[in-house]
Amino acid sequence: MKPIILMILTLAGYLLMYRFHSLVSSGTSSKQISNEKHALSIGYGGMLTESALSLFVIIASVAGIGLAYTTNNNELLTGFSAWSHHYESWQAAQGLASKVQAFVIGSSNMIASTGIPREIALVVMGVFVASFAGTSLDTSVRLQRFFLSEIIPKKTPSIINNRYFLSAFAVISAALLAYSTGANGKGALTLWPLFSVVNQILAALALSILTAYLIERKNNYWLLAGIPALFMSMITIWASIENHLDFWAQQNYLLITTNLVILLLSIYVLIAVIMKILNWK
Repeated sequence: MKPIILMILTLAGYLLMYRFHSLVSSGTSSKQISNEKHALSIGYGGMLTESALSLFVIIASVAGIGLAYTTNNNELLTGFSAWSHHYESWQAAQGLASKVQAFVIGSSNMIASTGIPREIALVVMGVFVASFAGTSLDTSVRLQRFFLSEIIPKKTPSIINNRYFLSAFAVISAALLAYSTGANGKGALTLWPLFSVVNQILAALALSILTAYLIERKNNYWLLAGIPALFMSMITIWASIENHLDFWAQQNYLLITTNLVILLLSIYVLIAVIMKILNWK
């Protein structure tokens, strides 16, 4: 059952292209464009580009591996043998390292098929993945600073309510989480099982806000956002419940508590969308 849920969540996320990017665009893109009219082409163009990237990632992680795969015993596999070795079980494919490895190897094989040496392709794709993580981290710190500046009361002393203090708070809190399990810096992976659901609740929230805005404007196109908002909300609630049962069986009280908050927020978003739709005139 869980593979089906994860597949639906992934496909829905890539099709809608909201999630984390709905927050990024509000904090960065909106401050970088010189004309508000440019937002349409930038936003839609970004959606198309990321859709193409997501297809490339899927192809690389599945078909790309079949071009060449070297096992730990230095055995070279191709075709279905290569694919089945990496994805021999659901447990074997779990974890961030396994997923990144599949993408890097698969994409490197595809690049090497054009005549570029595979060793160079591996370095290029490794740098690409590291750069992606670095830019995401930079954006996340900036967004957390934005959120904190909006939450903190305006009358707060300037020694606290300034970009330097808030940026430092974002970096230090992230570092404390990363090193909470020791010097290996993998503490944040404790919350990794919640990533997909949290990502999709952002999609539901963004679509819900858009639905509410269109309804307030008496715009008949509100269904274009309303239907996906309902879909994302229901799928997120379903996945949250499945996760909650797993966390309860594992007696992981940190994830139980955090997931319960996510579940309640998902239900709240769903109710808000339904109420707004019912009030449509």
